[in-house]
Amino acid sequence: MGKVRRQGEIAEGGYAVAVGRLRGGLAYATVVGCAGFGALTSSSIATASLIGKVAVPEMRARGYSPALSTGVVAAGGTLGALGEGTGGGSPARGR
Repeated sequence: MGKVRRQGEIAEGGYAVAVGRLRGGLAYATVVGCAGFGALTSSSIATASLIGKVAVPEMRARGYSPALSTGVVAAGGTLGALGEGTGGGSPARGR
């Protein structure tokens, strides 16, 4: 349990660095989150909807414009279509 807690603190600390020290850091962190989730799902729709549900309200609370916050999620969401995903359900496998 301590190991999981420690890993969570490391991840949280990395996110805080990206958001706190870099101008537009929350937008960068959102795109990286989209890339990571997109690599797992290979679905643009799932990526944009999940990350958007979390990131857009947070970006709005920190003063980002509605156009920028939704644009970042929409652009980052397209990264989901680029990967094959890790689910193993790709029809191109084994050919």
